[in-house]
Amino acid sequence: MEQSYKCPNLVFVRDSSTMTNDGAFLYRMGLPSRREETPVIKAAHEALGNPIALQMKEPESFEGGGFALLEGGVAVAGLCDRSTQGALDQMGDYLLSNKLVDLWVELRMPEDIVHIDGEFCELPGKVALTHPEVMDFVPTVFRTLEERWEGSFVEWLKENNWDILEITDQECLDMAANFVTIAPDLAFHYTGNPRVMNEAKERGIDVVQIPGEEMRKGMGGIHCMTCPILRV
Repeated sequence: MEQSYKCPNLVFVRDSSTMTNDGAFLYRMGLPSRREETPVIKAAHEALGNPIALQMKEPESFEGGGFALLEGGVAVAGLCDRSTQGALDQMGDYLLSNKLVDLWVELRMPEDIVHIDGEFCELPGKVALTHPEVMDFVPTVFRTLEERWEGSFVEWLKENNWDILEITDQECLDMAANFVTIAPDLAFHYTGNPRVMNEAKERGIDVVQIPGEEMRKGMGGIHCMTCPILRV
């Protein structure tokens, strides 16, 4: 508990760990001032009885806002300002070799992009919310246990029958891509972004919106403040 007082950004629990079917991945975060958070989150996982599957060590770094597990056995990770290639290799190797995913996707994000969850998110029913000014041009590496190839992430989404919901630059700044999905037809978000919320509702997704004006000042969305520990 005492250590948590040193962690003003601890509310953004997405970044310090990710839960897999094998257990938690604990990250060494890219922002040095946030590295005190991981021991706190490790203690929380241990208190809940969650096994630790992977604990990232120096010099590698990664933050959970740069990671997404998609349906169909696909994991997506961003090489962003706060991640290293070695970290992505370590995560991809673990997930593929332990058959936790079938496809590992690396997004080579532009400079100054901190996480992918400001530019892309998955919504229920294979809906992909994307910021095309970034996501349409991101160099992407795809990897299985047997193959490696390069291509376009957005084109891959289209080829695999994802419904693309695009957001504007202003909607991106307003954190429109920072949903958190709770159930097959339910998601949470901050208030605001009425066009995007209407588009989601037209696709059969019920969106519960909560006030988030103060949290926006910390540059974090509702997705950033959640770390799923049970996936069904």
